[in-house]
Order: sequence, then structure tokens, then C-alpha cells
Amino acid sequence: MRGQVKVYQKKIVARRRRRAFLIVLYSIVFTGLVVSGLSYLTHLDSLSIRSVKVEGAFRLSSAQAESVALSRLAGNYGYLFSRSNSFLYPRQSIRRDLEALPAVKSARISRSGLGELVVRIEERKEAALWCAGDSGKTDDCYSLDDKGLVFAKRTNMCLDSGACMPNPGEAGAPYIYRGLISGDPVGKTLLPEEEFKKMGFFMDQVGGLSVDPREAVLTPEGYVTVYLKQGGKLVVNRSDDLSTVLANIATVITNRTIAPSFAAFLQDLDYIKLDTGNKIVYKLKSSTKASE
Repeated sequence: MRGQVKVYQKKIVARRRRRAFLIVLYSIVFTGLVVSGLSYLTHLDSLSIRSVKVEGAFRLSSAQAESVALSRLAGNYGYLFSRSNSFLYPRQSIRRDLEALPAVKSARISRSGLGELVVRIEERKEAALWCAGDSGKTDDCYSLDDKGLVFAKRTNMCLDSGACMPNPGEAGAPYIYRGLISGDPVGKTLLPEEEFKKMGFFMDQVGGLSVDPREAVLTPEGYVTVYLKQGGKLVVNRSDDLSTVLANIATVITNRTIAPSFAAFLQDLDYIKLDTGNKIVYKLKSSTKASE
């Protein structure tokens, strides 16, 4: 009797094991069918992004932005689900890749229907220029944004309206900066943001004194040589209190003993140095020595 009970118990255990095995097997098969079906659906042309439309690109070519987006849409997630599927496409990855481009300030990604991806680009705005070479040379210039980042090669670009950006050195063109950057400048920062803004403010204030600054050459030692339209130059130190420097410049150019004729003084000015403490040293082209 006990032997029969043991045999019966073994049969029950074997039956339960077979049932568990079949449940696992059927679950795997079912899951595989579901995953295969979903994978098939994600690859349907009717549910796939087939084109990319780029809006707002001016410096950045539409082809470049489109290439960035299409590279992220290629292939599959885990070899199964299409990355180009309208509901699964990697929006955030595309946005990050576009915003990693120096000329792009921000990017927005959306769909138009199921088959088209719309990329809206906001580009960085030019606040100043950085040019390679000696003062006066403007054949190798780049655009700086308001944070001092070099983001694009500068060319004579025109808008669809026909309005063109002024060439470097022309009236109405942004200030030119030189120095501190070597090699390919795109993607590099001329100065820390706060220093760059302070430098731009200084240039604006110098312009407010009617001496028309055109470019500034910066050195690693902290010196800045500001070249004026009239031909003279100002030499200052970035570490100095620039408000005091501005006051000293105003003192020189408004002093009728030094500059009885403002226009004639600027035409004859060789340089004004304001990097020697409280001393102001200036030299005229018509003079053989500097004056304090």
C-alpha cells in the first residue's frame, strides 16, 4: 500500500513538472510572437519617419542638420525595434547631438504626421568677431556669441531678404578681437563669460567717447591693445578697474591743453597707455617721445 502511494506521488510531481515546463515554454513562445509582431510593426513604412525637414538653419547647412538626425534614426533598438519608428524615434538623442554643434544654441524636434521629422534650429547670434593674423587682416575671421564662444567661420552672408551682414572691419560690423586662441578656433572660448561681457562693455563705453574702437588684441599676460578707426591705439590691462581706465581716457581726450582739437589729436595719436598704475602715458605721431 505504501509503495502505491509513493508511485502515485511521483506521478503527481512529474505531472506538475510537465505542466510547469509547458507553461514556461508557451510563455516563451507567446512572448516571442508578441515581440516579433511588435518588431514587425515598428518596421512598417507607414509608421516610419522617411524624411527630415530643417527650419531656422542659416550658418548651419540643412544637409548637416539632416545628416545628424538621420544618423540617429538608423538601425534598431536591441536588433528588434526600428529607431525610425514614428513613436519610438530618439528625440532627446537627436536634440543633444544637434545642440553639441557649435553654431546651434538650441534645437526642437517634433513630427509632422507619421513620416516627417521637423527639426527647428535656433542658432547662436553673432556678438563679436575673432580674427587670426595681424591687425587689419580680415580674411580669416570667426563669429563669437555673447558668451565669448567661437561658433562659426565668418563669411559675407546674406539673408533671404537680401540684407547682408557687414564684413569684418566695415562700419556697423561687430568688434574684432584677436589673440589667446590657437589652432582651429571653432568651439573654443575667447574669455570666461563674465570677462568677455566686461570687455564688450568696455569697448562700448570707449565708443561712447567718440574714439571709434574697431578691434582689440588680447595677450596671455592680460594686456589689451584697442585699435581706433583714426589710427591710434589704447593699451590697457584687463585686471585694472576698467571704469577708472575709462575715466582716464576721457581725461586725456577732453583736456584742451593736450588736445586743443579733438579730431586733430585723434589723427595724430600714436598710443595712450593706461597700464602703469595711475599714470597716463600718451604719444603723438608728430612727437619723438611719450608724455605723461
